Amino acid sequence: TYTQRGYAYFLRQEFESAIADYNKAIELAPDYAQTYYYRGMFYDYKGEGKQALEDYNKAIKLAPTYAEAYNNRGGTYGKTGDYEKAIADFIKAIELAPNYAQAYRNMGQAYEFKQQYDKALTNYNKAIELAPDYIQAYLNRAALYFKNNDYDKAITDYSRAIDLAPDLADAYNYRGDIYVIKEQYEKAINDYTRALELNPKLLETYVTRGTAYTRANQYDEALADFNKAIELKPDYVSAYANRAQVYF
Repeated sequence: TYTQRGYAYFLRQEFESAIADYNKAIELAPDYAQTYYYRGMFYDYKGEGKQALEDYNKAIKLAPTYAEAYNNRGGTYGKTGDYEKAIADFIKAIELAPNYAQAYRNMGQAYEFKQQYDKALTNYNKAIELAPDYIQAYLNRAALYFKNNDYDKAITDYSRAIDLAPDLADAYNYRGDIYVIKEQYEKAINDYTRALELNPKLLETYVTRGTAYTRANQYDEALADFNKAIELKPDYVSAYANRAQVYF
């Protein structure tokens, strides 16, 4: 069917082809809410928020109890900075589906953008309570703990995310940053090294690992990292500045 083929295109990130198939599906069955929902999602991935909102609105008009459509519309509102509308949609999604972990996580993020950190934490906690393996919720909560200087809790959450997804380079990277703050340089170096093994294109990580090496008095290793960062990006000011400190 058009919807099945369109979704296959979406999984291959061929968004134009996916939308074309869903256009045809809507032409054949104009009152099917799910088709608008998925086309809205495709527009969302393309960064076309206005069209996404139109499709989510239509899906909700056709199916007023469509929790996922409220959640996705809330996400689109959030991307535009309209956090009040986003939160209202997440609340509606949860009202319709009380165990909707993603809606709680999304609402936590909206509150975080509004700098209402207590409410953000409450929602991240609820998302994790409902879905104990929800990696993104752990990452969000860890980042919030970090923002609040609660480093030990942040480390715990990043470690949990790594347990769930051992190839998650960013989690190693962020945990490494906290170890630097806590002056646990060897742990930081180990995390940065693992992050670079997983993603050698993490340019900034060469500088942060180089900084950790510097503070651990491992100057040859520090220079090697700063040199690598400069090799990859010849105009990398921070790498030159850090290398100059080692030379000094």
